[in-house]
Amino acid sequence: GCPDWPQCFGYTIPPTDVATLTWQTGRRFEEGQMILLKDQFWVATADFTTSDAFASENWTLFDRHDYTIFNPVHTWIEFINRLLGALAGLATLFLFISSLWRIKTDLLSTVISFLVVLGMGFQGWLGKTVVDSNLLPYKITIHMAMALLIVLLLIILLAREKRSKKILKMRFFLLIS
Repeated sequence: GCPDWPQCFGYTIPPTDVATLTWQTGRRFEEGQMILLKDQFWVATADFTTSDAFASENWTLFDRHDYTIFNPVHTWIEFINRLLGALAGLATLFLFISSLWRIKTDLLSTVISFLVVLGMGFQGWLGKTVVDSNLLPYKITIHMAMALLIVLLLIILLAREKRSKKILKMRFFLLIS
């Protein structure tokens, strides 16, 4: 959906139609933004406004891979995936920070929470390598396996939390009996 990372076609918020990626006279481009011209992506080398003719000195050919398709549905699915990944990263960071309050009573949960945060950072980097590789199957597989490992660690944390609450309830009932 997006040929580059972390932006998408050089935009913070990706385009919704091919007109955004089409060269036009008098249009303002910022460095890094892309156009699709002659079945190739071109990247603006600086901020500028286009003149009457395409000036190749303002552009460099996007050669990280041979991706030359703009599909707004795929682009927005990828963009939403990145947004959800960022939100999940923030949530796991909050999880780790909140686990620090119980580090003395539950060190293992704090360590697992830290591993989840590291895993999320690694997962973000893996996502970039998947994009840069033009979706090589083995990189997609590693990316998916890392996602499953993160989910496994979160399930372990959830099970530990449920077990901890169950033990607290039993202690409370024994105390009041």
